Amino acid sequence: MFIVSKNKFSIATKLSALLLFIVSVFGLTACDYQFRVDRPIIIISRDSASGTREAFFTLLFGSKQADIRLKLGSIELNSTAAILARVSSDPQSIGYDSLGFVNDSVKLLPVDKYLPTTQNILDDKYKLWRPLSVLYRIDRMKQRHLSAFNDFLQSQQAQDIVQSRGYVNFPSSEGYAEYKPIADLVGTIRVSGSTTVEPMMQRLREKFLDYQPNCKIELTAAGSGPGRNDIKNDNSDFGMQSAVVTQSHIDDIEQGAGVGNVGQTNLAIDAIAVIVHSSNYLGIPKSDLTDDIQEQGQSVTMQNLANLIDNDSGVSFATWKAMLEFQ
Repeated sequence: MFIVSKNKFSIATKLSALLLFIVSVFGLTACDYQFRVDRPIIIISRDSASGTREAFFTLLFGSKQADIRLKLGSIELNSTAAILARVSSDPQSIGYDSLGFVNDSVKLLPVDKYLPTTQNILDDKYKLWRPLSVLYRIDRMKQRHLSAFNDFLQSQQAQDIVQSRGYVNFPSSEGYAEYKPIADLVGTIRVSGSTTVEPMMQRLREKFLDYQPNCKIELTAAGSGPGRNDIKNDNSDFGMQSAVVTQSHIDDIEQGAGVGNVGQTNLAIDAIAVIVHSSNYLGIPKSDLTDDIQEQGQSVTMQNLANLIDNDSGVSFATWKAMLEFQ
């Protein structure tokens, strides 16, 4: 009996020692997995093919956006979902993502004292917003099934889906008409482009096919840039865009392959939310976001976000505290 008891004690002792060793080496304590203002900032960014990155950089840097180099050490990821997952797992991180994707696994950071409420976006107080849209060749709209789909995208039914996805309805002075199904409509519709727009487009596709079951919609997503190239190269009928579409984008499509005039249908307004870890006391959960919220006391500025991201800004923030105190 004594020998058995001794063996049990020996195993327990060894397991306890192993656990203490792991904790001491890796620092796996609850207090270490919390945001600290005196620690470095980890920058999480979308990849260069992303329309969200292109829009974010355009809003921060204007026409210089194409020349911006990310700060050394920044982490680049290839989807909105990956950004959300990475920021939610790192207390010191800062990233940006479509507001329609954000949930309470992260917090929203005020920018220039404003949060991305619907009213702040419509009043242009929260500056980091862009339209979500599709581009298409106008001459192709002579085909009934393509024209019908474009009409549906501008319908009240489509705007109901937009709102249900957490986006802001695009203002329309004339309002939105109800889509009315067309008898015997057939044809294949090719849609490609933005990974941000894709989940909303999935729902729009499902609804359209409820009305037009004899049509087919092929949907792929590799980014806003590839979506524009697909229109130019006639590999798609509609190119989903989360980038801020500029005249140079239109000119590139129209002139690059002798394509006729290019049209654009706006689907929704989407804020680009600056997001931080759930333990970061500077932010608030999306579930607390209401139009009743006015200016916030402590926030980052547009200029400091630009300084933080741009490798050639000449400004480097060693910690969160340094960025917040920088004038």
